[in-house]
Amino acid sequence: MGAYFLQGRTSLILPRESEPLALSALKQADREHYLTGYARSPVQSARSLEDAIAAAGWHVHRDAQGTIDLIVAQEPRKCYEDAEIRLLDALAPFVKAGSSLVLHRYELDEPPYLHTFDGKARHAAALDEDDPETKGLLEEPNIQHARKDKPVPSWNDAKKSMPAVGLHIYSMADGYEEGQWIAHPKLGPGLVLGMVEDKKMRVLFESGERLLARKMA
Repeated sequence: MGAYFLQGRTSLILPRESEPLALSALKQADREHYLTGYARSPVQSARSLEDAIAAAGWHVHRDAQGTIDLIVAQEPRKCYEDAEIRLLDALAPFVKAGSSLVLHRYELDEPPYLHTFDGKARHAAALDEDDPETKGLLEEPNIQHARKDKPVPSWNDAKKSMPAVGLHIYSMADGYEEGQWIAHPKLGPGLVLGMVEDKKMRVLFESGERLLARKMA
């Protein structure tokens, strides 16, 4: 049977060069454990790791270089049996050592767990809910706050609002506003979707969503 879970503090890096092997491992885990709960899973038809992770119910974020630097679940998320654990175990050999993720399966009588990665496998440790430090770990990933109630538009829809001229040349030292169009030297034109923390922002490019620095002067 399934359970609902909430995601807390997350720092998970997966290098681009590891994505093809990670995709194969994720599809294998899906064949063995039915990550979506269906034998004919959309994970199997995914052509990229990002699409496969999305099919399993998670959202991928990338940094300015295109590296996966965060995966965020739809919260609260209904998990089919231990699907979220199977997904993390499949990705574990490809995730950068030192990465971590907190999950709290609140429908079950169990504490929240801190999942850490050593570059080979996932390790889990129960958290004490009465410990003040645990409260901070249970806070939703900051990127999730920026996404709530604001669905990400498709690139085709977004570019309809792109001005023909006058795009601000991106600089990590500058400040930006939600809805502003910028021009990135490598990624091209992008639409600012929202702010994350004090010095980061989400930007939609034709190649996908990226997390960029701002106000770094």
